[in-house]
Amino acid sequence: MRLITYLKQLHEFQQLDKNEQLYLIKLNLLTICFFHSMFIYDPRTDSYHEENTNDPLFSGKDWVKTLNKEFHLEMKQLRNDLLEIFQMDNIITRLFFIIVLFSHQVTLNQSSQCILTDIDSPSIFKAQNVFIDLVYRYCLHQYGPFKAPVLFTRYVNKIMKMQQLVDEIKYTINDYMDTTELSPLTQSLLV
Repeated sequence: MRLITYLKQLHEFQQLDKNEQLYLIKLNLLTICFFHSMFIYDPRTDSYHEENTNDPLFSGKDWVKTLNKEFHLEMKQLRNDLLEIFQMDNIITRLFFIIVLFSHQVTLNQSSQCILTDIDSPSIFKAQNVFIDLVYRYCLHQYGPFKAPVLFTRYVNKIMKMQQLVDEIKYTINDYMDTTELSPLTQSLLV
């Protein structure tokens, strides 16, 4: 709920109609949650927990039990790669977080059922492009014309890897658990 509250505060998100907002949240919330989880992971305890909250503790063992060990290891490696990149600049982290929110049809699995044919709004692409342009211009300003494209490509590559892991969960979750036991909201995110 905190993530949704944050998203609703963005001017570009507020400019979208309610159907577009709902569509983007449903399509990207799981990816955003994964992105967020990488920053609340504590490697010393192998657990995920946001400080100063009453959120339940989720451990690496829970990932292994829920899905499999390989998935957890890939998540940890991706987390390390992203943190190495983002440690350079926290502003880029925030901008990519927002870019992921405005990602339209970013799923790497072409059989995605979440892609709605009636949502093909230029306003979604316009909002996303505002932040893509902003992060690229920021990289150019901060790191120069030679380093900026390399950094930008690394960021995008890792975000796509994260999307690949989210897609893997969405399309194989039924192999690991009975999704009818999940809350309706969680079930809707896995569609």
